[in-house]
Amino acid sequence: MNLDKFDEDSASEFLGSQYIFTGTITNFYECYKKLILDEKLEKLDDSVLKNIQELETNMDCQGICQKSKFWFFKDITEGDPR
Repeated sequence: MNLDKFDEDSASEFLGSQYIFTGTITNFYECYKKLILDEKLEKLDDSVLKNIQELETNMDCQGICQKSKFWFFKDITEGDPR
């Protein structure tokens, strides 16, 4: 797994996680859709998803008050939000 775009702390935290997957999911949105289909998560309103995607795509922005450790729509190969 290429972690070049993650800073050292994020990469260490990521690699130390029990949640390392080697499947086909490449962003949180794909994981979110699977959780919805498996009825393990309640669906977010479509307008919320659209706003998150707009922020990430058009403004390279992630997080309203604080950034999290991952993007919602961007591919994991983009690295962690800065």
